[in-house]
Amino acid sequence: MGDNSEKENRLIQERDNVSSDAIGGNSKRGHNSVVLTTRNALIVTVIALAFNPIYVIIGYHVSKGLRRPRINIEFANAVIEYKKIRLPTDMLSDLRRHQDIVDKLLQRWLVLSAAQDVRNVMKYGAIASSVKDGEITFDFAEEALEFEGEIISEYDVKIEIIKENIEILSAQEVFDSAVLIKVPGFKMDPIEEVGRRSPKAAYDVFERWLKNVTDEKDVLKRAFSSLRTLLENGKERSGGISFEVGLLNGGDTDGVLYPEGELSIGGRKLKLIIEEGKYGVIKPHSFMKYVFKVKEQDVAKKDLDYLNGLVINSIPEPYVVITKTSSGTISNQSRLPVN
Repeated sequence: MGDNSEKENRLIQERDNVSSDAIGGNSKRGHNSVVLTTRNALIVTVIALAFNPIYVIIGYHVSKGLRRPRINIEFANAVIEYKKIRLPTDMLSDLRRHQDIVDKLLQRWLVLSAAQDVRNVMKYGAIASSVKDGEITFDFAEEALEFEGEIISEYDVKIEIIKENIEILSAQEVFDSAVLIKVPGFKMDPIEEVGRRSPKAAYDVFERWLKNVTDEKDVLKRAFSSLRTLLENGKERSGGISFEVGLLNGGDTDGVLYPEGELSIGGRKLKLIIEEGKYGVIKPHSFMKYVFKVKEQDVAKKDLDYLNGLVINSIPEPYVVITKTSSGTISNQSRLPVN
């Protein structure tokens, strides 16, 4: 009996264990099934949204918006124009007698000023023509005087080198071009050819160079002195005005600036146009400057007279420059300068 009882107890225990395992296994499977079902639901939802036409369209426009140019006007500065300065008769006569010096001065000004602003290259032809006619702009006079020290210094260097060469030749019994110092702006080959025939002839060439360079320097010094005197009289406003507009493209594609703009001032609207008359292009994440001028042929005379009067009388009237770009119409407000 005892043995049977023990067997029954063992059987009952094994049965309970089996039932417990079965219940536990079903519980785990049920949990995994819930997790799997939730994950599948999320995946299906995402896929459904991705292929939903509405969300596809929204995504396209968001992407397109991010890739568009984003152009803003950083500044729209008024540039006041001044009357040209008439060169004194004696200065004009001096320069006309030394046209080669004028050409050298203009070319040197071009090199030095273009290093500051490449747009000065475009001014060269107009300035050269104006100087020959005996008139110069106030700005050119100021810029030329800024370079006076550098230009005169270049002449001083040439004079010193020529003098050294003269001393070298004076001490030579037999001509030797190898010890001569090259003079900036002068070709040394003719010196060697002349020197082989006659050392004295080479000496005379350097003497002529010395005289020519010294004369040129004196002409330039007189011209710079006259310019300083002219500038002391101050500059007179002509009434003309232009606007230097700085634009920044913060977008990822090229932006386009339309050639025509508008000036709003004193309740009047005047048409503007880019100086070159062409469309402007602003590269992605870059900055560009364009000059707008009043499109006089499309502006009423009374409005031009009003603007010219404000400029001549140095009235600090507020104004707005409006431009059209591929990003839309943009504007910038400022005030006419007093000085």
